[in-house]
Amino acid sequence: MKPVDSQPSHILPAGMELPHNYIIDKILGEGGFGITYSGTLLPTGERVAIKEYFPNGLAHREQTAEREFLVIPSYGMEEAFEKGRRHFLNEASILKEFQNLNSIVSVKDVIEANGTVYLVMEYIDGITLKQYVKENGALSFQELLPLIKPVIQALVQVHRQGLIHRDISPENLMVGIDNQLHLIDFGAASIENGHDNKTLTVILKSGYAPPEQYLSDGKQGAWTDIYALCATMYMTLTGFAPPESIRRIQQDELPALAEHADITSWQAAAIEKGMNLTAADRFQNMESLYQALIIPPIEMNSKRRSYQNALEEKKTVMKNDVNTKKKRNPLYLGILLVFLFVVIFAGTALFNANIDLSNSTVSSVHCTMIDVSEASTSIAKKIWKKLDNRIHTILLNIDNETEPSTEDNAKSNTTERKSTAKEVSSKKSSSSDNKTTTSEKATESKSNFTVEELVDEYDTFIID
Repeated sequence: MKPVDSQPSHILPAGMELPHNYIIDKILGEGGFGITYSGTLLPTGERVAIKEYFPNGLAHREQTAEREFLVIPSYGMEEAFEKGRRHFLNEASILKEFQNLNSIVSVKDVIEANGTVYLVMEYIDGITLKQYVKENGALSFQELLPLIKPVIQALVQVHRQGLIHRDISPENLMVGIDNQLHLIDFGAASIENGHDNKTLTVILKSGYAPPEQYLSDGKQGAWTDIYALCATMYMTLTGFAPPESIRRIQQDELPALAEHADITSWQAAAIEKGMNLTAADRFQNMESLYQALIIPPIEMNSKRRSYQNALEEKKTVMKNDVNTKKKRNPLYLGILLVFLFVVIFAGTALFNANIDLSNSTVSSVHCTMIDVSEASTSIAKKIWKKLDNRIHTILLNIDNETEPSTEDNAKSNTTERKSTAKEVSSKKSSSSDNKTTTSEKATESKSNFTVEELVDEYDTFIID
């Protein structure tokens, strides 16, 4: 949007009041679709920017006796005027959607009056990027990067909503007094690939518009804004605008960026890629452009290889994990069957033996049976205490009586228990005289250990 030095007749006069208590202060600039003024909100004194829909070539202004400045469509241009008016209102809805982004100017109010529409927007106190470079000279890439980064981040969000700006240029980027860039003028914005075979209005700025924007039916998308943003960075870094893309098609004489700017060769190559005349050969999204601007190609390739290797390693681990699970399933099933068999066998043996549980203590079934028939009550309790809170089976062949006083009494009790166990075994299977009793098996399982050793070595018998 170009600034206006003198005030032509179609410009609104200072002091004119608009609905909703807004006062026109002065003109800020004029573009193809409208005129932008600075204004004031009367109750608060807040400064605002007011953009009036006044399409160049499609309308003229008429002043009435009531000092109204009406905008009238030119003869035969009524349909085009109304179409542009709807598009202008669309800009308001777009700006409202992105009011949370600091790098995009926010809209505060929409006014319909004087036969046209006014957008009341946030006022950016500053100058355009074009003016800034003209007054301060070209920037180095290290100076430009922190300025342009928030704009790239904002455009990522805009593009994710399927919108493209279509008019990025040094004139539409304001450098505020906060030393931040603010993207303005969404009047040319459109829905990406949303024209459905209908022609898009040709909107472009010389030097910043890619070739597809010169065609009314050119396929436009995020890559269109990427060309314009890279061309804007090119101008900011060199101090001069790049040649028109339509001329570059005939003969590409774009001066090498690395030879005219304070920038590394690989960063210059990234910007020049963004200005490729063929849309498919540019970056296809803002994220890729930003990565190429901050990550050297060698490091980028290394990161990609590391990422790919990590993916392959993850696939291998997952594959091995699946195979391991498949191998473990039969083992788990076998252990479960053995456990069930032991439980059933032990339960049957106890039932047939008619063991009086009131006179003896029996714990749960365990794959290791420890015979403590020769142990005293205190020793057996000590073993039990060490095995407390664990899931296992231990057969305590002791009576709830006092501790035997003599070795003979202990041997006598042991002989009686063994005799009883043999009788039980004989009743259970009269056809097999070679089978051992449960007590004998238990004794065999601990044949290499004394009762006292079991107290210290019990962990060897435990299966967690």
